[in-house]
Amino acid sequence: MNARTPTRKATNLSIDPDLLDEAKALGINVSRAAETGLREAVRAAKSEAWLRENAEAIAGWNAWVEENGLPLAKYRQFCWLASTSTRSRAAPAFSSTCRPTSCTASPRPRPRLAP
Repeated sequence: MNARTPTRKATNLSIDPDLLDEAKALGINVSRAAETGLREAVRAAKSEAWLRENAEAIAGWNAWVEENGLPLAKYRQFCWLASTSTRSRAAPAFSSTCRPTSCTASPRPRPRLAP
């Protein structure tokens, strides 16, 4: 978002009248809500476009990692243990005895970039 207040442009929208009445009854600023929703839709569309445009590079990187492993794996200070009910799959498990060269934990798939 810009540091300055963006200029607004009046526009016409077609909105479900019941939804509009409910929003007004709840004191929702319809213009701001529409702008927020549109901003999110633009962000999502840009993200999807970037992923499509870079799919080949992402696939190449994932293939390289599958073949060679993570480039800095030998410097990791933690081990990715199999998830448990109390630990998120995304959260590393820290252990003083678990090092990349001595880890005996259940193997986990390597992190991959989304295609």
